[in-house]
Amino acid sequence: MKNLMNQLYELTNLALLTPQNLVDNIQLENYTEIKYYRKSNEIICEMLTEDESGEVIYIYYFSMNNQLQRAYATYGDESVELFDRSKELKGLLEEYDERKKSHIA
Repeated sequence: MKNLMNQLYELTNLALLTPQNLVDNIQLENYTEIKYYRKSNEIICEMLTEDESGEVIYIYYFSMNNQLQRAYATYGDESVELFDRSKELKGLLEEYDERKKSHIA
């Protein structure tokens, strides 16, 4: 239960990854472009990488207080969700409720 509480705390309060953390990736050989912009109330970072199978675009969405909210990887026409803070938080809260019920019963 303590581990679950720690995970809930981290998802609620910590950035996990910030836009500044991603800047260093441009020094890696397979990263060719990093682009930042703001849309509505989010900071968006798009990173272009190349490997033997082609181009991959990583897109990170941050709140205005630099907390990672969502992350996706796009390979051609296919997009894969890598992280969604609200879904992760919802899953942890559901797990917490289930554990709480089992301890009461």
